[in-house]
Amino acid sequence: LNLICAVVVDTFAEKREMDMITKAQEVEDTEAKDKKTLQNMFDKIDSNGDGGLSFDELEDGARTVAEFRNWLRVLDIDGKDLRLLFMMVDADGSGEIDPCEFIEAMYRMKSAESKTSARFVKHMVEVLDQKNDILTEAIDEVELRVAKLSKSIQSCLERQGDAFERMRRQNHEFRGRYEKVLDDKLGSYKDDVQSSVE
Repeated sequence: LNLICAVVVDTFAEKREMDMITKAQEVEDTEAKDKKTLQNMFDKIDSNGDGGLSFDELEDGARTVAEFRNWLRVLDIDGKDLRLLFMMVDADGSGEIDPCEFIEAMYRMKSAESKTSARFVKHMVEVLDQKNDILTEAIDEVELRVAKLSKSIQSCLERQGDAFERMRRQNHEFRGRYEKVLDDKLGSYKDDVQSSVE
């Protein structure tokens, strides 16, 4: 009985392995076919034939190229989502979608098990995260500059405070000398006045 069970298990394992090989081959064949379809679609959308898709060409293609319009429908992408789709597919941020970007992104979207809206949300979160990092760096830089400026102002105020204190002392010393000279002159003047009166 154990021998029969072992033979059955081995037979199923071999069939499963063959089934996996067959499935892998089917996936590769489907991928090649879909990518060829996407290349043809790209060529139809690229109305000026320059090898890149602008947003206007993508938008126009969504209206005029039936295969592309159907592909978008399957992916649950409507006209409002085209700008976001363009930003996602334009991976290098060049402002144009090249054939590789288009084919790879559209194939991944079709092949992914998740819904397109979830991919849009993920992309938007990634973009927001990048912008947040840039903003955080900018805020850190501003805080550093404000701290340096504050320190510089404090140092300047301390120097001015020291200078003011020196001026106050010098003024006090001058006043003291001036009053002494004045007192001496007044005393001398009084003495002269009294001696002339006598």
